[in-house]
Amino acid sequence: MFLLLSLTYRYFLLFFWSFFAATIFPGTSEFYLVYLVQDEQLFWLPVLVATLGNTIGGVSTYYLGYFTANYLEDKKQISSKFNLNKKALAILQKYGSFALILSWIPLLGDIIVGFAGALKLPKTSAFLWMTLGKFLRYAAIALSTLGVVSLVN
Repeated sequence: MFLLLSLTYRYFLLFFWSFFAATIFPGTSEFYLVYLVQDEQLFWLPVLVATLGNTIGGVSTYYLGYFTANYLEDKKQISSKFNLNKKALAILQKYGSFALILSWIPLLGDIIVGFAGALKLPKTSAFLWMTLGKFLRYAAIALSTLGVVSLVN
């Protein structure tokens, strides 16, 4: 029973940190993912929990952008209000929902996701590409932690 509670608590923390890291608040989940993967020598469970938490956090950022855009007059106003983030906006305008595969990139990814919501990109494809990008990042970190691949030479 204690083991089950301990595992539940550990994975709740991973989910929480992964969720929090994908919102507009600064945070990171990679260190805790690496700790769990090293400690338990598991791949799938930590990667799936982290991906789920991070994706749900990204969805909340998407909806924050989506509902914020309701208060702005049009897409040109969105562009002028967020003048410092022209790079993220340009990526979205060029690649559409596919750009959300970059949602895992610290800071820029959160901005891309927020703009995707503000521009009201299709939810299904946006969430699909976002999930894939986040999964690939966590999978690469876990595989590197387990020594299966080397991310740093």
